[in-house]
Amino acid sequence: MMQAKTPAKTVLVGFFEVPGFGPDIVETPITGKPSEQYARLQAAIRARHPKVDPKGIIKKGSVIETRTDTNPFIEMFPGQTLSQLFRDDDGAPEAFLEVGRVFFCGSPGNIRLIFSRASGAVMIHIMPILRNDSVVRFSNKISPQRQASELPALIEEVLGKDAHKLELRLRTAVTK
Repeated sequence: MMQAKTPAKTVLVGFFEVPGFGPDIVETPITGKPSEQYARLQAAIRARHPKVDPKGIIKKGSVIETRTDTNPFIEMFPGQTLSQLFRDDDGAPEAFLEVGRVFFCGSPGNIRLIFSRASGAVMIHIMPILRNDSVVRFSNKISPQRQASELPALIEEVLGKDAHKLELRLRTAVTK
């Protein structure tokens, strides 16, 4: 018997700067009534930080995202190299993977790994989530032969102290 798939869910994601706490993210379902959705975002951030004066909480922006029941993680297998993470790239000169989200210098962004066959390196970029930001490209070139299990530490090292609320979609695969 096949199990019915849960339909995709569309949410409004809000990015805020909270005094004494730093950057934070909340979300609410899309209802078709924008004013209600934004009011729910404000209520969610105030509920998460009840001791903070609501006038001090600064909204940085918002985006609409889709949530599905498919696996949101990139699985890393024992002994796998970084180049092997890019297995669905059809041999393209450059391939990329979105591996997480971060607040970098106060702005939210998606962490993208770029595998360049021409330079023989993996690079990290932060792709802006909000329209008024620009792509952050790091000059660090990582060998694609490094172990995939090293990736979380490598990302933290490259992003440095300007990165906050780092959320990676990486996990070690369970093997039998």
